[in-house]
Amino acid sequence: MKSLETIILRNRDRPARLTLILVLPLVVIFTLLLTTFYIWDQRSRHRHLELQMKETAKAHFKQIVLTRLWNASHGGVYVEVTEDTQPNPYLEDPEKTIATIAGKEYTRLNPAYMTRQLSLLTDERGSFKIHISGLNPTNPLNRPDAWEAAMIRSFEKGETEGFERMEYLGRNYFRYMAPLKVTEECLGCHGKEGYTIEDVKGGISVSIPSAFLEALHEDLDRKSLIAFGAVGIVAISLITGTIWVLAKRSSEGLRKEFEGERLRTAIKMAGAAAHELRQPMTIISGFSEILRDKVKDGKDVQRETEIIIRQCYRMNRIIARMLNVTTYRTKLYEGTTEIFDLGAEAEDEQHNP
Repeated sequence: MKSLETIILRNRDRPARLTLILVLPLVVIFTLLLTTFYIWDQRSRHRHLELQMKETAKAHFKQIVLTRLWNASHGGVYVEVTEDTQPNPYLEDPEKTIATIAGKEYTRLNPAYMTRQLSLLTDERGSFKIHISGLNPTNPLNRPDAWEAAMIRSFEKGETEGFERMEYLGRNYFRYMAPLKVTEECLGCHGKEGYTIEDVKGGISVSIPSAFLEALHEDLDRKSLIAFGAVGIVAISLITGTIWVLAKRSSEGLRKEFEGERLRTAIKMAGAAAHELRQPMTIISGFSEILRDKVKDGKDVQRETEIIIRQCYRMNRIIARMLNVTTYRTKLYEGTTEIFDLGAEAEDEQHNP
């Protein structure tokens, strides 16, 4: 508190400097707080973006898993053989292909082959990509890429999902992957491969283009930065303006108080000078008149001359004390006026000049 008072007193005649001294730490603190809130807001929005993309990808994954479960619960489904849908060469099933009386051929789609068909369809027409893969795939097209392989290994160690924003196939994607575990319906095809229920057979990755959402959030980041910047500028301007007004008023008040104090000091000094110098001046004046009359009558004037000289020395000592004041005490003069006590001469000197 004393340091602040010292700063204000030292800069009472310089309101601009006083404003700068007082505003600078407040601006630094406010800027740090505003920056912290901006960073927190930015990170919160980025976490929300990631959560939004993750939940979207997860929903696609769950839908695919439910579709596979429906397929497996029916022992596979038959679809008409077409140029794009040929019998699964990796499915060992005596009824893999059947024909109707009318001569149409149908082939059985097991969950894995159906998922592969869905992935081709999403590649052509969808806004996202899916890929079924495993470390030891029956179909070579289901081999995992490096990221998928790392995810499948993590699933074998107990992880339940994985996700990451990354460049994939030349574009920015949010990739999500979760494991495919062997269920009772899967044992019909994969039991002979040595799998048991709850074993990790592989996984399905869902890749969602992230460029649009990232661009949207970058735009929000820019708008947020502008908003925080505008708030900062307005707040700092208000703080600076308020402190400037207060500094000017404070400087003006201190100046008036200082001038008033100087005036009171001058009055006390003038009163002290008047009090201390009045006596020797009265003595000098009176004895000068006596000296004048004695000189006129031819009488001895040595005593009067010595008194006058002594009083002049006394006045000189009073003036010297006035010029070398470092500390002071006061006293009442004529009962009501407070003056400096300059250390008057002894009473015997006052009454026996």
